[in-house]
Amino acid sequence: MKIIQKIATLGFSALAAGSLTASAATIAINNGDFELFFTDSSQTTPIVLNDFEYTLGFQTTGTDGFSIAGFVPGWSDTPHDAYTFGLDNRTVAPFPSAIFGNYAYSDSAGTLEQTLSTTVADFSTYTLTLQVANDQGKTYADPTVELLVGGVALTPTAFTTTSPADDAIENWSFTYVTGDVVNTDFLGIRITNTADAFAIDNVALDVSPVPEPSTYVLLLGGLGVLVGLRHFRRRSA
Repeated sequence: MKIIQKIATLGFSALAAGSLTASAATIAINNGDFELFFTDSSQTTPIVLNDFEYTLGFQTTGTDGFSIAGFVPGWSDTPHDAYTFGLDNRTVAPFPSAIFGNYAYSDSAGTLEQTLSTTVADFSTYTLTLQVANDQGKTYADPTVELLVGGVALTPTAFTTTSPADDAIENWSFTYVTGDVVNTDFLGIRITNTADAFAIDNVALDVSPVPEPSTYVLLLGGLGVLVGLRHFRRRSA
């Protein structure tokens, strides 16, 4: 009886530790921090942080950094024009000085989207985070941030989306939980501008496994065995 109880205890402990302890893994996003530069036909070397300003691939002299209008490396924008989405590293008003390095900005309605190389996993928790800043001096409205599966938006189970004040930055986060996935489609991220202007930076996505329902059944079954063995020992004493 002691051997059975010991085996049940060890099995229950191992199952509980392996099933309920999950470590998060980072999913690769192409240019999620917007530090990736690009090379166009008129520029033989990658853009560097200097006094160059880019608009639709044409270089003009700037005084406080550069701005790339109409292009964000690694992402696709719709409509593809000079005002929807772009890259910037300027740190003076009206741009958000709270963000250092490069960041993406939007000046008009449109979407910034990327299909990831990772497929959705069942029984998993996804955490999507990013920084959102208010472009001071322009009309601000919160962007719509979505995690996609096969192009279809998931519904978050929890989220934190505090609207930033003028020339300020806020950390946003969204949590999604998947069940038994039928189609293992590719994940994607879509950021939509429905108003005038905002800036974003450091888009990241993490995933951690969630125990399947059958795991809880096994855990409860193991707990029942332990309780039954203890009850039997008390009656036999």
